Amino acid sequence: MTDRNDRNDRDELTSLIEELGPVDPPQGFSRQVMSQISLEATRPRPGVIRGNKGEIVMMRKAMWGLAAAAAIVLVVYTVVGFPPIGRGTEGTIGAAQKAVTPQLTNKDVVLGDASVQEFLQSDVFDKIVKDPDARALFTNAALRPLFDSAEARATLRRADVRQVLTRAEIREIFANAETRAELDAQIKTQVAAEVVNRAVASDARAQARAAVARILSDASVRTALENANVRNMLDNAAIRNAMVDARFARALNADIFASAINHRAFEAAARANAIATELGKR
Repeated sequence: MTDRNDRNDRDELTSLIEELGPVDPPQGFSRQVMSQISLEATRPRPGVIRGNKGEIVMMRKAMWGLAAAAAIVLVVYTVVGFPPIGRGTEGTIGAAQKAVTPQLTNKDVVLGDASVQEFLQSDVFDKIVKDPDARALFTNAALRPLFDSAEARATLRRADVRQVLTRAEIREIFANAETRAELDAQIKTQVAAEVVNRAVASDARAQARAAVARILSDASVRTALENANVRNMLDNAAIRNAMVDARFARALNADIFASAINHRAFEAAARANAIATELGKR
């Protein structure tokens, strides 16, 4: 009969605990309950004779009773809420929360391009820093298209191209729509200069033909202008207007620029706009 009652008590306690659900008790609550249970279990009970089987039964009932009481307290806290933390602890907890710093992830760590750093730490860049013309060239926003594309950078490695970009008469050809169209026509049709020079001087189109023919009579200039990338550069009004500044002409044709454009890490630095950015800091 006693075993059956014990089973009923355990079943009732199990049901109560299962109904609690995933609710966490206050910190230290479980430890306090179990300590109290252990304390109560060791205390001698009135009317209990040690060494008797009845004592064991009484102690077992006391332990299950205390556990059932703890379960009932948990159920009450679940319904009405756990008691708030006492005063004086809020500041400590808040301070602890503020002191927690999130761990860095791979996304938070941005590593600089090694090639960019290689160029910025090179002797070539040091010379650019110290040369006023080179600084003006690389920090001018209008000239950024000269370094933006891989095709333009490859084209600028040619000395004849850089000389063409800085010639005033060539800029004048591209500044006029009629002479620009005539230049394209003559490059496509390979018109001979002596044929163009026989044109009537009073004819506006003939004047454009004569001007273009004179330009193309220089083999190195013609070779440079046959490159579509060069014509695209000169079609850019901002580049043409910037090239009026003598500093840019000197910088493009200087040894410093030639060394820079041929440096193995120049492309990475130019693509990242790191040259102008770093020069702006100095």
